[in-house]
Amino acid sequence: MLKSLLTRPLCLWLSFAFAMLSYIGIVWVTLHWEMVHLDSQILPEHAYNTLKLYSPGHREVHIWSTATLDVLFPLTYSACFAGAIWKGLPFRFHALAWFALAALCFDLSEGAVQIALLTKPLSALEPPETEILFLAKSVLTSLKFITFLIAALSALAAAILMLKRRFGS
Repeated sequence: MLKSLLTRPLCLWLSFAFAMLSYIGIVWVTLHWEMVHLDSQILPEHAYNTLKLYSPGHREVHIWSTATLDVLFPLTYSACFAGAIWKGLPFRFHALAWFALAALCFDLSEGAVQIALLTKPLSALEPPETEILFLAKSVLTSLKFITFLIAALSALAAAILMLKRRFGS
């Protein structure tokens, strides 16, 4: 049932549009508040140093953007990627859609860890090389980027194949 829903053209276009809008929202928040988003920090010490630079306002904005935009973004990009893979690639490649689901799970888990980091006082955090939350964030961010890249490239290949079928050649 999910497969038949996500492969509908309207669902593909809507998930793509909402993914772009939520990504633009994240970029706008980052630029407007002149802050580096923790999502872009892979190494524990980089995340720790970024967190040290945050004002209380930055922390609050980051929590809200993570709980809203950074939930909508992975939900929509994973739906778009999985739908495109299922619709555009031959059946033997449909398992690549699991990377979209994995990226969703890693991204949402990373967001939960980031909210935990953002709500803890900096003085309560251990050094980044021993703090379990920084280590978990590092692993989740790395896995998120890897699975996102595989899913995105697979969806791009699917989109190219769909265009070739539609316009011949």
